[in-house]
Amino acid sequence: DGYADAAFAMESACYAGGENKMDFVRELYRLLKPGGRFVINDGFRKHTGLLPVWLEKIYRKNMECWALSDLADIHAFVAALKLVGFQNIRIEDASWRVAPSFAHIPRVSLHFYWDVLRKGELFKLDHQRRNNALAPALGMIMGLSRKHFGYYIISGEKDG
Repeated sequence: DGYADAAFAMESACYAGGENKMDFVRELYRLLKPGGRFVINDGFRKHTGLLPVWLEKIYRKNMECWALSDLADIHAFVAALKLVGFQNIRIEDASWRVAPSFAHIPRVSLHFYWDVLRKGELFKLDHQRRNNALAPALGMIMGLSRKHFGYYIISGEKDG
């Protein structure tokens, strides 16, 4: 307990359960020394309301592809950080800063599928490999749905 000066989670907090990822937040708090700092970057939902039907299907398939239950709701996540005692919490919407990386997805995906087709291996891809190839394209669609999803950098420190 309390042995880390700092901690970071790069696109990994999403694997914790719940819309506020409270188990993750509590563990982060437990690991940090008083005054210890954290940085988290990840995709989040902007609300827990209903998504349009077509987007809900894309979202659910993307969660399946990455073996996730749900993305955290940004507001519930920040509330959980405050509830356990984190201070000086900063939230930065970095969605447009990661957009250039997303711009490479169509080219990389087409190259992958062309290579698989050329080798005659399309129907030899196992379920996991198909999901790994599909998930980035689905994520790109979700990322363009700015009303519903965002990519955030969150930082703060343990009271102390």
